[in-house]
Amino acid sequence: MNLLAQAEADLSFVLEDTANGFGTSATFTPPSPGTPITLGVQFIRRGFRVDPSTGLPVAGDEAAITARLSQFSTVPVDGWTVTANDSTGTPVTYKIEKGNTMQDRTLGRITFVKLKKVDP
Repeated sequence: MNLLAQAEADLSFVLEDTANGFGTSATFTPPSPGTPITLGVQFIRRGFRVDPSTGLPVAGDEAAITARLSQFSTVPVDGWTVTANDSTGTPVTYKIEKGNTMQDRTLGRITFVKLKKVDP
């Protein structure tokens, strides 16, 4: 097994393993029309964000989701929503916005950052 194949196997365990790792599932929904897809991901949700004016932490809802790039036939872009349960089991929905997607094509992962919370 070469290093790229090993990285793919490692990412599968680290990002998606719900029994032994940080994995959880998330549903990515494209703008209409489109079919939602549910994947294993690592979901990070914090109760603070950094104020760009002062550089200080302030109360807020900050989230990021990382997944294996190989799971997507179409990479979610601006306008898609993603729903996941946080560590308390609370379902939350976020909107993916343009410029907030980081693709690591070396290791084969994608991270959606600065997700905008969608109120129910």
